[in-house]
Amino acid sequence: MSNRTVNSVSWYTIDILLNRGTYFLITMYIAKMIGPEEFGLASILSIIYYLGLALSDSGMSNSLMRTKNCDNVDYSTVLITNIVFGFFVYGILFLCAPLISSFFSNVKLASLVPVYSLGILLASFKSVYIAFMMKHFEYRKMFFINLPGNLISVVLSIVLSNSGLGIWSIVCLFLSNQFISLILFILYSGWRTKLKVSWVKFTYHFNFGYKLSISAFINTIFENIYQLIIGRYYSIKMTGIYDRAYTLGNYPISILSTVISKVTLPEFANHIDDPHVLRNKFRTSIMAVSLISSLVIFSILTVVPYLIRNFMGIEWNDSIPIFKILCIGLFFYPIHAMNLNVLNIYGRSDIFLLLEIIKKFVQIGAIIAFYSFGIMGLAYSFGVLSFFSFFANTYYTQKYIGYTIYKQGIDIILNLLIGIGAYLISSSIFIFLGLSLSVLLLQLFTFLLLFIIGSYNVNKTIHVFIWKLIRNNLYSFLRLKRK
Repeated sequence: MSNRTVNSVSWYTIDILLNRGTYFLITMYIAKMIGPEEFGLASILSIIYYLGLALSDSGMSNSLMRTKNCDNVDYSTVLITNIVFGFFVYGILFLCAPLISSFFSNVKLASLVPVYSLGILLASFKSVYIAFMMKHFEYRKMFFINLPGNLISVVLSIVLSNSGLGIWSIVCLFLSNQFISLILFILYSGWRTKLKVSWVKFTYHFNFGYKLSISAFINTIFENIYQLIIGRYYSIKMTGIYDRAYTLGNYPISILSTVISKVTLPEFANHIDDPHVLRNKFRTSIMAVSLISSLVIFSILTVVPYLIRNFMGIEWNDSIPIFKILCIGLFFYPIHAMNLNVLNIYGRSDIFLLLEIIKKFVQIGAIIAFYSFGIMGLAYSFGVLSFFSFFANTYYTQKYIGYTIYKQGIDIILNLLIGIGAYLISSSIFIFLGLSLSVLLLQLFTFLLLFIIGSYNVNKTIHVFIWKLIRNNLYSFLRLKRK
């Protein structure tokens, strides 16, 4: 990776680790305080927000990221378009709030949806500023812009949750963070809009972006279809339990996937005219990412069950078996992000959309096949879909850069087997010693030691590559901090 990309990885990772990590921890605390029933409402609100966001952004922010020479008119056109779409989407959700409440048989949603959906308006303003800063690799500045809103919203939500306001403490956490960060992005992003609109620019970005927007909308529905089904046909409480199981696994994996998707896209785009160089860089990245994904998945499989039992309380114990099953599918998520970036750099948003449609039909089939097994069956169908998605995504990677499905599969499965072996051995050693913090720490240390030794012996080159990347990131961070 180039020095600029290494620096971007460092600051972007720090940003989402601190800001998203703080959000993750505070929602765990709030979940403990308000219980699965009210937390299930938060899950439904979050789904509605992301559905609205997919439509309001219209995919045009992603188009800005891939366009080499963007000028002020490009950014202004996309900003104004997003704002118009944002108000339109918010109006629809405001009017549909009673219907949403009726669908889930919960009267609280009628008042919660219009308030929570205000976040769509705020995000519509903010997305172009974020795209501008990412395109100019201003990840360090983004970290400091995001920090104040994150800290202030956390304090407010803690006060509200301790005051017995329940779900409204999560609403406050979300909206206050969005509002404060928007103001700071406008003031300090370094871009000032002139409110110019170009039909030519609109057509260019919209023609690329609308397919991504449709894809994101479909993907959001099907990514959260399990919560929607559980909320509609089981209960809001079980929605909260499933959502917490999914979030506990998805949080660290989504960080890895987000960093990969946002930071490697411009890096790979620089080598689009040289498939050989692109293929070599992509393969090295895949091997490193799959190794890290294996490490993360089996680390959280070691830690999270203890965390649920001893911190969140007995009413959340039903989420443990669901969590373990979901981790099977989550392992592949960072790898999906890498492969889909190949389509993005070649501008094939049409294939991106086609892939999403195909995968959704497969998902529907898997849900139908496993639905009779209840919520656990839905969790198994999630793993089946993720496994299928790997083959669908890698087919086009093979087509465009010549990195075959077989070679990628071998590179990935070796790292997965390292994680499985280290996890089984460390779990077997401590299985009869009971559940205590000291035993958990010993088990985690043993797993990490076995994993590092195994990965070093199997693939020393990638192991060294990762450690060099970590060292360079730390060096870059410390150097910039001194400045």
